[in-house]
Amino acid sequence: DILNFFAQNWSNSSFGKELRPGYSRRKDSNIQSGVTNPVCSPIKPYVYSITGGLRAGLILFFQGVVPSDAKRFEINLKTGPKDGDDVAFHFNPCFRETRPVVRFSFINRQRENPEETPEGPFSKGGAFDICMAINPEGYKVIVNGHRFCVFSHCIPLEKVSVLNIGGDVFMNTFGIIEVDHINKKVIIPAHFLRD
Repeated sequence: DILNFFAQNWSNSSFGKELRPGYSRRKDSNIQSGVTNPVCSPIKPYVYSITGGLRAGLILFFQGVVPSDAKRFEINLKTGPKDGDDVAFHFNPCFRETRPVVRFSFINRQRENPEETPEGPFSKGGAFDICMAINPEGYKVIVNGHRFCVFSHCIPLEKVSVLNIGGDVFMNTFGIIEVDHINKKVIIPAHFLRD
């Protein structure tokens, strides 16, 4: 299983090796990425069209820093680029007193399957790595090398064709990695996002 591959090999990777909180509103992550061929400076809010849609065997990799004055940020996997399009997976770390991470789907303008982790692993000024493994049963999320959650699919994977990143975050790297039992390769280069 894809998630087990990452969890078992985390200590051999460069992911999460130097997670140190920063204090500057403009601090970039100094974590080294295992995703090659980065492309620089897409503008936030970031909207990326996933050619052919999502499918089992893909891993979405994100590396970034939470600004010291952050209120929230979000990663959305959607059926289209418009504001009213369905959202298959909304992943939303918030920075209130308890730092919850909110997750849900948004189908036909209705919130579906809401979940919340009261105390999330993200902190203001802190660097992070997120891996979202796309499996037949759901989105398996690893944060900083630790299993965080599994969110069940509410929309067929092939209909999910857009990634959207917004809110208070410096997302330094984004990449899509294809994993099978024999070959592991980057199929879409990483992207650097700067505020």
